[in-house]
Amino acid sequence: MLKSRLDQLENAQYLATIEKNYTDALEIVDALLHEDPDDVDALRLKGNILDLKSLDQKTENPASSSYEKYQEKARCCYAAILKISPNNTVAHIDLGDYWSRKEEYGKAVLYYNKAIELLNKGHFFCDREEELKEALISKAELLKEVGDSEGYDKCLQDLKKWLPNIDLSGI
Repeated sequence: MLKSRLDQLENAQYLATIEKNYTDALEIVDALLHEDPDDVDALRLKGNILDLKSLDQKTENPASSSYEKYQEKARCCYAAILKISPNNTVAHIDLGDYWSRKEEYGKAVLYYNKAIELLNKGHFFCDREEELKEALISKAELLKEVGDSEGYDKCLQDLKKWLPNIDLSGI
């Protein structure tokens, strides 16, 4: 019996996140993308799997060039999503994270800002509050890292304004 698309996505996510079996997870996602190259969910999951794989590669062998290779492939997935769905907030957040890891902070902030702008206009992928929280916290952490205390404080103010019940003690 053929598994549904959703079952296949969930299976690939399980394989990657729980079992760290990136090869089989990517095989499932690539099969879905072969059927529908514009499947935004499959593209995002592929990007996320490649991100996880790259971070594991960096941990296991910091001198390896595999980290950069998988990061670039993940970036391509997120960029492909934006070609299909320019208002996809999570793809903007994922690209912000990518550029932040590359220490291209200006580019990262642009993607976080775009996600925040879209979220405030009512666009969201799954959960507006979670996506807004992720974008603002990621941006705040980046600004703190680069020493922009004014920008950092503004992000925290925005978080409290837009998500009044948020606990900021861990930030």
